[in-house]
Amino acid sequence: MTKRFVYGYMTKVCSSRMPAKGVRENVLFRWLAGGQRPDLRTLNAFRGRLLKGVLEEIFVTAVKLLKAKGYIKRENYFVDGTKIESASGR
Repeated sequence: MTKRFVYGYMTKVCSSRMPAKGVRENVLFRWLAGGQRPDLRTLNAFRGRLLKGVLEEIFVTAVKLLKAKGYIKRENYFVDGTKIESASGR
C-alpha cells in the first residue's frame, strides 16, 4: 500500500477517498495495490498508524538515491512558500 500512496502523492491524489476510488477504477492503482481493493477505512488506518513517521523518510531516501545516481541535482530545486488566500470559504 505504500507504493499506492507514493504514486498518489506524485499524481496529486492526496485524499483517501480518491485513492480508494482509484483502486476500484484505475488500473495503475490496482496494480500497485497488488490486485487488492482496500476500502477508505483501511487506507486511512494504514496511513494514520503505519505511514505517519515513515513517509518523509521514504521521500528523503528516494531523493538521496536519485542524487547519488546522477538523475537529479539538488541545486536545481526550489520551494515556493507563497500562500494565496481563497475566497471559496466565505
